Amino acid sequence: MGAGLGAAVIGAGLWYFVGRGIDREIGWVAIGVGALIGFVMKRLGSRGFAAGAVAASLTLFAILVGKAFLYSWWLGQLDIEFAADVSMVELVMQNFEIIDLVFLGIGAAAAFGQLKND
Repeated sequence: MGAGLGAAVIGAGLWYFVGRGIDREIGWVAIGVGALIGFVMKRLGSRGFAAGAVAASLTLFAILVGKAFLYSWWLGQLDIEFAADVSMVELVMQNFEIIDLVFLGIGAAAAFGQLKND
């Protein structure tokens, strides 16, 4: 699980840096984040439903953390006074849309699917 957490940190960074680099979010990155976490956990011997659930949870966590940092960076770019008064959780919740749920689900499924029993 430690390696999965490490992959989740990398995945959050991937979400942040891709979004910052192109100045928008690309939902397909969620598949890459999930696949990365699932691959790392499978490569290190994790298998089964429980491992898949952990990988899916780590994927959701990674994407939401990446979104929070990206929104925080975008808000900082606006250089307005109220930027310091908004929490990262508020930023994500205010900008959360149905399509975000779709890609969160797809990313989690990508992670979970790698760890199903062979």
